[in-house]
Amino acid sequence: MIIDSSYLFDLMAKDPDAFSKGAELVENGEMQWLPTPVVAEAYYGVATARSDTTEQEVRDCILGYPRIDVDTEIARKAGELLAAADDRVGGTPAAGRTTGTSPRWPTFSTTRS
Repeated sequence: MIIDSSYLFDLMAKDPDAFSKGAELVENGEMQWLPTPVVAEAYYGVATARSDTTEQEVRDCILGYPRIDVDTEIARKAGELLAAADDRVGGTPAAGRTTGTSPRWPTFSTTRS
């Protein structure tokens, strides 16, 4: 599983559903990967005045996850998987979202100026 920022923030907020999902993945032997852009989003949250999270809390949370650098091929495959998942559930396309979704964390813009 590729960890997204919403899931990471839920873990940091000690959300029981997020912990349950993580335990299920471990029990099933599924590797969890942390993309470097998600690491950047977590530290962005620490650096803003809208968050009470400390750098130490971020480091503690991301410590156990192997990183995955996002190159063009990985970004292409991630886009295809995301589109397929959206099509499968009939949901709002994730690419059309402009902010994060976790209510306990700062909103992160995904658009460029």
